Amino acid sequence: MSIYTKVLEVRSCKNGSRRRRHFCKNCGHRWTIYDGEKPTRGNDAKPRKVRMTCYTCIHWVQGKGCSFGFPDPKDEGIGFARECHLYAAV
Repeated sequence: MSIYTKVLEVRSCKNGSRRRRHFCKNCGHRWTIYDGEKPTRGNDAKPRKVRMTCYTCIHWVQGKGCSFGFPDPKDEGIGFARECHLYAAV
């Protein structure tokens, strides 16, 4: 490596490999080098939270509410979609 590069970050991945982020001081280009096997997105990524609300359900009709007739979450509580067995994400 030349004196114009800088290591920004070094961290271990879940599969045991090590990830190094580099930075070029001249042009600003950044790149990643893995020591070992590059992890797939599923192995290294944090699980994404799925926000379940009635407003993100395919059965929710804008302006009319739930097509099955369940109460508005403003009245029933925002956690109602987590308990609904008919919930399906858009």
